[in-house]
Parts: sequence; structure tokens; C-alpha cells
Amino acid sequence: MSVKAGQQATEDVTEQLHQQQHFDWYSDNDSQTYNTYERMRFWQLVDHHIFAAWCEQIKPDTRLLDVGCAQGRSTFKVTAPHTTIVGFDISKRLVAQAVARARGRASMHFFVADATRMPIVDNSFDYLLIYGVLHHLPEPEQTCREAQRVLKDGGKLFCSENNITFLRPIFDWLQRRRPAWYEEAGEHSQMGRRELGKWLADAGLQARISTGVFVPPHLLNILPTQVGRALFELSDRVLTAIPWLRDQGGLIVSTSVK
Repeated sequence: MSVKAGQQATEDVTEQLHQQQHFDWYSDNDSQTYNTYERMRFWQLVDHHIFAAWCEQIKPDTRLLDVGCAQGRSTFKVTAPHTTIVGFDISKRLVAQAVARARGRASMHFFVADATRMPIVDNSFDYLLIYGVLHHLPEPEQTCREAQRVLKDGGKLFCSENNITFLRPIFDWLQRRRPAWYEEAGEHSQMGRRELGKWLADAGLQARISTGVFVPPHLLNILPTQVGRALFELSDRVLTAIPWLRDQGGLIVSTSVK
């Protein structure tokens, strides 16, 4: 191994340990637990919208791998019938919470692992879910390659990430004034759809990518649920129809096929 490669490996391990410590902290603290984060009105609206479209594509009697599952936040959004779901995360504390949450569900399993080196055999899953995880990783392109490796031929990868958008400064300003949640992102805290598309294409995946979510979470969190849902759905429907705005949503959402 070259000196440069050794330095990069050390930096990657350091970043992974930092992320592990952050999410271990998020499992139980006095500011905001990950369960509270999941139940936030903003995420309830976004999760419902995104997962409804994904779950329609999942066939029964298949296997899905949830990469970076936390305490089951994304795992339990998968409502496809007769689907075996396996989730893993780098945080032992969050995985322990996921295991407790899944008690009694024979089709759901969790373990601790690293997303850059998945301890999974090749071509073993019909679907992969990577929900808000790549921007925490030191080498997101490596995780895309790993996703391609463990997917069966014809399998699908469902992915969502932070988008680089000219609207982002509004969110950043609101976060400085009153944090909606506590983020410890990696080097790729935001990414453009082209960047994500390149990682997926280089990994051998055919991606369909769009963006959405134009309303700041701070606003949706204070609006009544029905009002927030109407505003969320209307803004996505209208703004994604405008050519120069359709790529400016706060989240990138993609479905890729191997």
C-alpha cells in the first residue's frame, strides 16, 4: 500500500469512528433522540411520500437490505408483504434499538456492519435501501459499488440524499437559528444529482433520479399536519414542473436497476 493510500485509509477509519460516535450519541441524549427525529412532522410527510412510491415496486417473497438502518427508522417504512428485510448500521446502540423494535417479527433481522465493506455475498438481495446514508460516508462511491455487488441481476436500489441547491442557504440559516436536528455529515454533506448519477453509473447501475421537497422542515414542523401535507404535495407538484426549478428540491430521490 502506498503512503497516500495508507493516509486515505486512516482518514476513512477516523471518519467512520466519528460517525459511529455521533449516532451512538443520537440513540439516547438530552437534546433529541433518533426516535424523536424519526417522529418529526417533516420526516413523517417526506418518508410517507417517498416510501409509498418505492413500496409499490417491491414484489412479494423477496429480500431487501437496508444499509444504514439506524434504529429501524427506514426499515419499518417498508410495507411490502412477505418481504424478508435485513438491516445493518455502524452504531451498535441504534442496532440494539432496532432489534428490540423488531421483536416478534420473524422476517426482520439486524446486525452491525460497515457500509463500505458489506459482509454480504454477491447477488443475494432483490432490493437495497440506502436512505440518507451516503452523505455520512467517506467513500460513497464505494458503497454504490458494494450495492451493485450484492444486488441480484434486475434488482433495484432505492436511495435518497441531500441535494446541492440554491435554496440550501435558507435551510442552513434556519438550522443556525434553531436546529431542527443535529447533523454530523461527512465530506459529501450535499451532492448533486449528476454526482450521484455518476457514482451509480460507474458502479454498473441504471438510475432514474429526481429531486423533491421544496418547503423548509422548520415550516412543516409547525404547521398542522393536514396543512403541511397539502403544502408539501402542492409545492412538489408545481415546482418540479418548472424546468429551471425541478432539480432544486432539497432531496435527491433515485431508483436504480442492476
